[in-house]
Amino acid sequence: MTLAYDTSGRLSGVNSGAGSFSYGYVTNSELLSGVTGPQVTTTYTYEPNRDIRTEVLNRIGTTVISRYGYRSDGIARRKDRVKEGTALAAGVYDRFAYNDRDEDTGSRNFTGTNPDGNAGPETVWGG
Repeated sequence: MTLAYDTSGRLSGVNSGAGSFSYGYVTNSELLSGVTGPQVTTTYTYEPNRDIRTEVLNRIGTTVISRYGYRSDGIARRKDRVKEGTALAAGVYDRFAYNDRDEDTGSRNFTGTNPDGNAGPETVWGG
């Protein structure tokens, strides 16, 4: 295996028996913007003024294999997550709940891709 680094000392490439992988970063940041491999390209998106991830997108060519969209509240707690793409049976989303100590107390899983909607819950985790 061979590793490559950019001028900032960040990992920029890996060559291994599994293939070649390249890593990109958000300008003037240590935040990973994407990974490109022999099959799948993954991109990461962040809020403009906070280092909080808003999306992970996995593609083969132009086909979206999976997309995870995230929203956070004003104090950086994850509010919800939308999951969709050809690797998933149907679009679903999760809503997260917290107690007054900001501890995650559970999540609810819903069918659909609109976390502001009123779909019936499928699964309740924790809490």
